[in-house]
Amino acid sequence: MRRTLPRWRRLSRTPQASGMELVILVATALSLVAPPVALSARLRGGPVLGPLATKLDSMVPGARGVFLADVTRISEHDATPVDGDRYQRVELTSIRATGVTAAKLYLLRESGGLRPPVWYVDTTARQPAPGPPARFRVNPDEFSAGRRYWFATASLSDPRYPQGIAGYWPVESTAVASLFEQVVLQDAYRWHPAQWPEGYVTGWFDDSLASVSRVRVWREKRPLWEKRLPGALTHWLFEALSVSQTVALGNDLCPPGLFDGSSVLLTEVRSKLDSVNVYGVRPGSWRLQQLHDMQSGRLVATRVRVDQLPDVERVYQAYDSHGRLIYERIQDSVPTGGSSVGADRESWLRRVERWLDARTGRETRLAVKRHASLASGSDWLPVDVAKGLAAGPLRGSK
Repeated sequence: MRRTLPRWRRLSRTPQASGMELVILVATALSLVAPPVALSARLRGGPVLGPLATKLDSMVPGARGVFLADVTRISEHDATPVDGDRYQRVELTSIRATGVTAAKLYLLRESGGLRPPVWYVDTTARQPAPGPPARFRVNPDEFSAGRRYWFATASLSDPRYPQGIAGYWPVESTAVASLFEQVVLQDAYRWHPAQWPEGYVTGWFDDSLASVSRVRVWREKRPLWEKRLPGALTHWLFEALSVSQTVALGNDLCPPGLFDGSSVLLTEVRSKLDSVNVYGVRPGSWRLQQLHDMQSGRLVATRVRVDQLPDVERVYQAYDSHGRLIYERIQDSVPTGGSSVGADRESWLRRVERWLDARTGRETRLAVKRHASLASGSDWLPVDVAKGLAAGPLRGSK
């Protein structure tokens, strides 16, 4: 696997009328060949590990974890007056587990939300093909508060288990109690396997001692690749670990013209960057969102954002099939020069986009934009490149 690490150098020095000196940092190609990551010996195999894997795959195919839990509270909720659902919420307290657990179950009684009027429904439109029938479904009123159950979790993206539950059994069930105790003891679901379209299965494993995470991808139970991430997964919603086609991720993660619509794995980690990091941002804690090609594990792009909410991007980089930098986007807050680029105040948000020749590392195109609030929403508007760059040096500050 090839990975290009940008080496920052001073490209130009342009004296400004204000006495400021504009410094543009440009990444030159420093191509390093990294050996492929070997599958961890202790975690080889999968997605389900251990001698009980075959039995589990037959009993609860596609499961993500097994856990023993007490039902601590059952409550009723009705959000239909505000276009929501009417449902029963079952709260769980996990006792012991392997893999993914669940803290709450939401059992639907009645669907809410606005529905189109009869006259709006197009009966001639082609209807989507029906998905596979649900293999398991939980209904309201099946649980009792104070009782203990074994649960098997599943991927929400797996149509066989629309509620993310692959099965449940009372703790006194002799059919599973002994089996699941062994499964937990062997930590059979330590990879937290998740099912995705096109036959892909992803897994993650947190190494708390090293403050990093590993991810692994299988297809049809065949391991494709494993990667040590540059930090620990944030486990924040879908950004932490999800599979999607690049065309569905939006322009921030997949700028137009750079991607072919293939499937990618999106990961988000919290990483400590030093003063010589390849992104040119200040040292400290940052969130790195990375896109990996599903088939090969090749790093496709990296997005660096501030380690806090809301989402504030600082740097985005995209790489070609050899790991060479082909596109870079830098965003910063500039305290001066706003009026010269059409902003209504001196301080403004700047975005600088650069396209590079992969072979030579030379810049082929440069654009500068400012963030603006419009009647239709917010957008990035192009500005004069010279004026935009003259407002201040590029930097990846917080």
